[in-house]
Amino acid sequence: MNSNLNKVLNVLTVVVFLLIAVLITNFILYPIVSADSGYYLAIAREFYQGKTYFVDIGTIYNPLAIVTIGLPFLFNSNPDIRYHILINIGIIILAGFCFYKLSTSFLKKKEWNYLLTGFFVLLLLYNDGRHVILEPLSVVFQLLALIFYLNYLKTHAVSRLFVMGICISLAFLSKQYG
Repeated sequence: MNSNLNKVLNVLTVVVFLLIAVLITNFILYPIVSADSGYYLAIAREFYQGKTYFVDIGTIYNPLAIVTIGLPFLFNSNPDIRYHILINIGIIILAGFCFYKLSTSFLKKKEWNYLLTGFFVLLLLYNDGRHVILEPLSVVFQLLALIFYLNYLKTHAVSRLFVMGICISLAFLSKQYG
């Protein structure tokens, strides 16, 4: 019975990762600039033109995710939207790696870890992959904070709490309601 369950899990994992590949391909081939994306990219463009955040740039959004998503403005004053979306997708994949690391703390069966990580990435892509959005970077830092906290519980190394605090701060610096 255990080998049948492993086969089913492996097939489901392959299907999930194929869906991820299809979504990523679709998002790159047919990018969308939502109202939020346009706003974030306009802020990033102004930032990379040398304007000062919260002084010259009037916004309520914290800067870390906007500056990260806007990195293509370092190389071109009018980059293709696909570069910004690729950064967003890369951040989502990084969140998937963090989720995988967390799942290995709770589940010892690698098949479950792969499948759950695939579902996590699939859901993030479905909700936040099509256009530029701030939440995925905040999710990365939240997951990293949890990883360091769980590590602290095992080791009682105070440095882990310090790094966890930095990760929580970066999550809020990425999105004000992180």
